Amino acid sequence: MLTDPLTLLTLALAAAWACGLNAYAAVFILGFMSTRGVVDLPAQLALLEHPVLLAAVATLYFVECFADKVPGVMSGWDAIHTFIRIPIGALLSAAAVGDLGWATQAAAGLVGAGIAAASHAAKASARVVINTPPRLTLSWGVSASEDALAFLGPWLALTHPLGFAVLFTAWLLLLIRYWPALKYGGRTAFGWLARTDR
Repeated sequence: MLTDPLTLLTLALAAAWACGLNAYAAVFILGFMSTRGVVDLPAQLALLEHPVLLAAVATLYFVECFADKVPGVMSGWDAIHTFIRIPIGALLSAAAVGDLGWATQAAAGLVGAGIAAASHAAKASARVVINTPPRLTLSWGVSASEDALAFLGPWLALTHPLGFAVLFTAWLLLLIRYWPALKYGGRTAFGWLARTDR
């Protein structure tokens, strides 16, 4: 069972970040790796190994895989998943560090929610920018890349932590580089949240 604090914190970070991209892929890869003996997850994440849960998230992943590639559907899908990806990211992050004490677990949950929210917002905002001519042809490739990252992040965190650090740093640099465009996309993607407060 994983006990090294640094590994657990890396797992918490990777799980939250991947959930913001595709929560179903993140949950599935963690549970699948554990059932195959690739890694022995902390006891708080043992539920991820349950066959029923694995089957459910695999099914939901394939539904999202198709929904996420239809321009008229993906924006609505992302809006609904604002209330799914972020809580799951927070829960996985908190559970990953459960052995480090309640204070660390609470902090990990809050940070995990923030990281999941950031990766989810970046994804949804980028989609608004990409799903307009002449960039529409990029949509499928970007969607497939996001799915791949959601699988790759947790796997790297558990097998090659330095590789995950490089991947996460590259993502942050891209986020900074394309911030102006993402800011515009974010106003469009999440404008409905502001309107509901009026």
